[in-house]
Amino acid sequence: MDIQLTKTVPLKTFPGAVITIAVWMEEHRAAHQLKAAEAMDRHRDLQAQNEELIEPLEESLGKPGSEIKISELNPSQRAALDKLRRRVQLVEAEIDHAYVEVGLRGLDGVTILGRKANELDVTARRVPPAMYQEILKAVRREAGLEPLEVENLESPSTSGAQVDGKTSDTNALNADATGGLTVVTAEDMRPKP
Repeated sequence: MDIQLTKTVPLKTFPGAVITIAVWMEEHRAAHQLKAAEAMDRHRDLQAQNEELIEPLEESLGKPGSEIKISELNPSQRAALDKLRRRVQLVEAEIDHAYVEVGLRGLDGVTILGRKANELDVTARRVPPAMYQEILKAVRREAGLEPLEVENLESPSTSGAQVDGKTSDTNALNADATGGLTVVTAEDMRPKP
């Protein structure tokens, strides 16, 4: 039996570009856990803060967080939830970046200012955001993400940008055009594999 330690993946959004990624094994899982340990701890702390913010709102308004409208919150509550949402996005970006650092082994077919680009350019984020997201998605898929998690990576919400008037489902606060409020559940906030 010949065990392959890497595999090549052509980038769909950048024809001619090819990445080499690690075939995810226990050593990679452990390396990711080490690189992302502090971020994962902060992620758990943010979940606790989310619960501390949402539970009193649910009690005072007499309904679950998914039915609470933004207009029912006072400015302080909206600000606290928005601050939490931004912090969640930053921590999730750190966790994702650790995947790229551990799993990306090479980059071919890309130049930056006439110089051949490599994996260090990716980890330093000197590549277009769409390329970085496609690389992240490939590494995370190799790491064994659940299909729904891979699907969520395809969403533009990973950038935190607004699309169709909605924020991403990974935010502590998801305000849509109707003013609905969706609370992040423990499942939403769990550190990704």
